[in-house]
Amino acid sequence: LEVLMADDTDGNLMNGTPNDTAILAAFARHGITLLANADLQHTEVLAAPENQPISVTTRLLTSASLYLGEVRLHYRTTSSATFTTMSMNPQSGSQYNANIPAQAEGTIVEYYFTVTDIFSNIAHIRPFKANTSDPNLPYYLLVGYRQIELEDFDNQFGGWAVNPFFDDDATTGTWDVGFPVPTYTAGGMIVQPGNGRTTSGAPSMCAFTGNAPPGQGIGTNDIDGGKTTLQSPVYDLSGYEKPAIGYWRWYINNPPGGANPGIDFWQVFITNDLQNWVRVERTQTSDNSWRQKAIIVEDYVVPSATVSLLFVAQDSVNPALDLNGGSIVEAAVDDLAVYDLASSNTSVPELAVSMSLYPNPAQDMVRLRISGAEGLVTGIEVADIIGRRIGGTTVVSSGHNTWLLPIGHLAVGLYLVMVHTTQGPVSRKLSIHR
Repeated sequence: LEVLMADDTDGNLMNGTPNDTAILAAFARHGITLLANADLQHTEVLAAPENQPISVTTRLLTSASLYLGEVRLHYRTTSSATFTTMSMNPQSGSQYNANIPAQAEGTIVEYYFTVTDIFSNIAHIRPFKANTSDPNLPYYLLVGYRQIELEDFDNQFGGWAVNPFFDDDATTGTWDVGFPVPTYTAGGMIVQPGNGRTTSGAPSMCAFTGNAPPGQGIGTNDIDGGKTTLQSPVYDLSGYEKPAIGYWRWYINNPPGGANPGIDFWQVFITNDLQNWVRVERTQTSDNSWRQKAIIVEDYVVPSATVSLLFVAQDSVNPALDLNGGSIVEAAVDDLAVYDLASSNTSVPELAVSMSLYPNPAQDMVRLRISGAEGLVTGIEVADIIGRRIGGTTVVSSGHNTWLLPIGHLAVGLYLVMVHTTQGPVSRKLSIHR
């Protein structure tokens, strides 16, 4: 404003100044606009019914409304299309609304917002960097879908695997599952989350790239020296009509004080044969918040009985590019969901076998009770929370469908008790507290 005032010749900024276009364009290249303090509040629309207009609302916060141009909504219905832009209509209480046209069942809508000033410069983007050459994730909205399966690491937990190909080389900050410990920069910016994405009011678990002891700096047990890989459970999608997959992720590679900011890649891959992997995400743009990505499976691979995802985070080491592996990189994954069309008859068959553990949490001994598998149990074993088997555990039968499992030799933490039966595997989380 001071520069424009110095350029003004008639005491009225509203009718422009002789060099206002050049001045405003120069400042805008550095993210400084007449609405630099603008902010948008928005609750993500996650789902909508088919063939009905989709109402999207956001709230604008600004102390410089005199210079407000427009609040705009940008959306597209295929990931390869360009975004359609529409002006949002002002409502009461600084609210703005727009309706995305009705969409067919089985559509995923991507959308984001921008705010412009009176000279049409973009002053604010939500989510930030959603319109850059390496864009941040937009918002994702699934039309006419219903959730069939969910991996939330709290109530549902399947066959996840760390370093599935035995080629990871990260020295610290490898993938783990449990309750994440938050880390902060000296200025108070959060780097690793302190909770899973699941919002149930209580602490929730997720997959994350290593915990540091509480109160330690951001460089303690972040990803160092290479990559770390997490593989999802394998899903049978062969009977689905038009399956979609959504997951929530947290990724940061550029906190203040970290070396090589913004250099390291976050990558996600999908397979339908457990051998060939197709890239879903590859970005250097970080966002230290829980963000959803959603895809239609057939856009990447033919749905099959062996569909799985890989999540890869890394601290790059490339001496030729002066990358010394000293970046601060943290990642997390939660709430992976599988969807099919709401009109479909898709369901996940329930195993007739069920298992309970008592007590849980336990200290030295836990009792297993297995129903529906009398005479069909082929093995019982204990694994860590990401499925790596732990030897040296003896199971003692105490009845035709109950077993005693000594656990006094195991350290405090989270484990999986896995029962193999002729009808399929069953697993339950076991917490050891002392």
